[in-house]
Amino acid sequence: MRRSILRLFLVALPAAVLSASLGIVLYELGPAALLASVAHENEPRSLLGIVLFPGHALRELPHVLVLTLVFGGALVPARDVRLAARQAATVLARATAFGAALFLWASLESGWRAAWVDLTQQRGAPDLLAPGVHVRLHLMSDLALALLFFGAAGLFERAGMGAIALVGMALLAGMAGVSGLAEIAHPRFVGHAAREVFAQTLVTLPLLMAWTWRRIPLEPVAALRTRWWTGGALAAGFVVTALLGLGVGRVSDVLRYSSAPGRSLALNLAAHNFEHLLDLLLLVVGVSGVLRDDDGRSGE
Repeated sequence: MRRSILRLFLVALPAAVLSASLGIVLYELGPAALLASVAHENEPRSLLGIVLFPGHALRELPHVLVLTLVFGGALVPARDVRLAARQAATVLARATAFGAALFLWASLESGWRAAWVDLTQQRGAPDLLAPGVHVRLHLMSDLALALLFFGAAGLFERAGMGAIALVGMALLAGMAGVSGLAEIAHPRFVGHAAREVFAQTLVTLPLLMAWTWRRIPLEPVAALRTRWWTGGALAAGFVVTALLGLGVGRVSDVLRYSSAPGRSLALNLAAHNFEHLLDLLLLVVGVSGVLRDDDGRSGE
């Protein structure tokens, strides 16, 4: 009974958030925003165009792939590094095929050069172009989400997948570039990271958990709840530490950078909640490769 209620909550929460977000967009921009190119904060895209945004999904590919491995590690039973590596290779193969389709789609929409810039993490925003800048823009939110998933996974119980995920996080940090890591403390980057955590934890993560519900190992609800509380505490501790490191005086700057000029913070958050729905497909495709029985058949 408790599991059924929790599953209902995992569907109801993102549905409520997306419904409220749609209401905010329609209230502030009008019904025309569904198809007119005014819904996105800094690119000419409608609300439907935000959902179907191949260039954005292409930018998200590397760090969503790592989060897929971390999330997979939160669900699979304890296994050895060899099996975890095999599962990681399956995820990588699926992500490569997914990425190739996204690259073709983005190339048809905006040209292959623009698609290449997105894929190689050189675009953070139209006015933010630099090597590795997109990874740096998401690094703090990725770390917070990874801590959430690691705590929920019981990292030492699932050391195999945990090791693979840690290697992925190290690769992301390398892509960010050592010389540019100081940039992640800039209020613009912290504000973007805060918005990412908001969307991922209220929309993407609950939908992914609801989809993988039948594949989650049958463990006592109390044990699962304890793990997720642990992960949440780790993530919250990281966020609080980051904000304290910025200093109270700069928190207002973070909030300012969380919304675009001329747009309310509520509108910016509302529109952004639709931007990761295409990324969710990659998470679904990838996690379906992680959650497999030892004989290689998909688990039910």
